[in-house]
Amino acid sequence: AFGENKLFVTSGYGTLTALDPKTGLPVWVHDLNAGGTGTPSVYDGVVYVVAGDGTAVALEADTGRMRWEVDAATSSAAGVDGGAAPAVTNKFVVFALASGEIFSVFRKGGLRYWSNLMSGKRVGVAAATINDVTSDPVVVDDTVYVGSHSGRLVALDISSGKRRWTLQEGALGPVWPVGGSLFFVSDNNKLMRVRAKDGRIVWSVDLPYFTKYNPKRSVRIFAHYGPVLAGGQLVIASDDGLLRLFDPVSGALLRSLPIPDGATTSPILVDGTMYIVSGKGELHAFR
Repeated sequence: AFGENKLFVTSGYGTLTALDPKTGLPVWVHDLNAGGTGTPSVYDGVVYVVAGDGTAVALEADTGRMRWEVDAATSSAAGVDGGAAPAVTNKFVVFALASGEIFSVFRKGGLRYWSNLMSGKRVGVAAATINDVTSDPVVVDDTVYVGSHSGRLVALDISSGKRRWTLQEGALGPVWPVGGSLFFVSDNNKLMRVRAKDGRIVWSVDLPYFTKYNPKRSVRIFAHYGPVLAGGQLVIASDDGLLRLFDPVSGALLRSLPIPDGATTSPILVDGTMYIVSGKGELHAFR
């Protein structure tokens, strides 16, 4: 995460480091004493992150000094994808844990406000037994949207934590909210558009799911990153070597572009340019 003129990086060893973006040198390092630390978020001079044991932590961005910490109500371990980034508003911070627990605390004092546990799973899929929240919480107005690895996407009232609706489709990354719709890649590799107000599916498009790298033994599931909305098109970067662009209105595939060695990250948009890191660690730029 970038903010307060610093780059904040977590490691699997349980450290959060603030780096000088000009030199790459560490400004401070904070040991969270728990491996598998999640993705940090920065807001108004404070860094928020979930430690590997599920503890929610707030640190001063300038010094790394701890402001507060909140223990999880449920036992939690490191997530399958490194841990979701907290969603931060002027009043609340919403944390999501590998146990499926979602909870809100007051941003300035760290007092726990509400908690909700994502329940239910996709029947017949072994991976659905993992309750990990794999979609960073996203706040739009007074609603929190968050998805799980086990086939659930929920909308919660940010003031109470009560569910407004539940969709029996998971989300492997953060939803992209725009124009009263939510766009996301589901846990079974579908690009989907649903209505934000009630979770009703508008359209669903199958993405490549798996390829047999050894027909006698196993399969490899493709990874798809995104979506992001750029130039009026939904962009999905995939590790099968293609960048796909879709019509957000109909879901129709508009075109595909090659990515040598496939993508390993979600696309990032900066000043009209889209950046993607490939499987060989190369940075690709698209306009």
